[in-house]
Amino acid sequence: MRVSLNQSSTVKKRQIMKQFKMRGLSIHSDATDAVINVLQREESQNQKEKLQIILNEIKKYPNIMVVTKEKLSEVVALLSESVEDVMNESIQLLQAYETPRLEYDAMFKRFCLKEKELRSFHSDANSKVDMLQQRFVLVQQRIQRLEKASFGDMGALRNLCSIESLLGKSGMQSLLALVTQVEENQYYLEDLTGHVRISLANVIFLSHGFITEQSVVVAEGEISDNNIFIIHKIGHPPCESRIESTNILCAIKSDIFGVLESKQEIEKVQ
Repeated sequence: MRVSLNQSSTVKKRQIMKQFKMRGLSIHSDATDAVINVLQREESQNQKEKLQIILNEIKKYPNIMVVTKEKLSEVVALLSESVEDVMNESIQLLQAYETPRLEYDAMFKRFCLKEKELRSFHSDANSKVDMLQQRFVLVQQRIQRLEKASFGDMGALRNLCSIESLLGKSGMQSLLALVTQVEENQYYLEDLTGHVRISLANVIFLSHGFITEQSVVVAEGEISDNNIFIIHKIGHPPCESRIESTNILCAIKSDIFGVLESKQEIEKVQ
């Protein structure tokens, strides 16, 4: 049905109200006037198509049965956004000193936001230690959830032991730890319980990529009589997809941008 601007205002209102009624909608009189104003901006041959676009957009809101001027204005504003408008809305400016810091809470086994803390441009002496600890526990919590995961020929990851429990054991053992250099040219594996000197003389690498200092690795080997962990196999821990992570962890409460209000919102950005 074509809406002609040459007809009287009363006839145009009736035609528009009829179109809304056919879609199961009621429309306020002032909203009808607003529709007429929107259609007047279009060429005559484009007015019918424009009206159908507006109706289709309104029907995306299942709870709307009565169309008000306010709701119509909102819908038309969304339809009239340019690419530049959308790009501007997609950018948020966040203050570095006010943005919450994401942290993993090992006790409750979930991510949380640490909001109330003093920050400065120059970090204190404990910041590096805290950063490395967080890096380790982030990987550790993921590995602990991957109960059925295996690491090449190394076997099941659930058999990983701590460095503290390693000392005094015999036979092959598997560790999750950071690579550190406690002494110059002497490399160690370190976790939250301690550190142990390592030997890489006959190591086999089981994953692609570089292993550097402060990398979190999975290593398999045995402890020698002089308390040196002789590594036979080493590699990066297995990864996990973002979808798997957000399905398990409390993603809504860990959103530093404050825009994820529901599980549906999380799924939109996956």
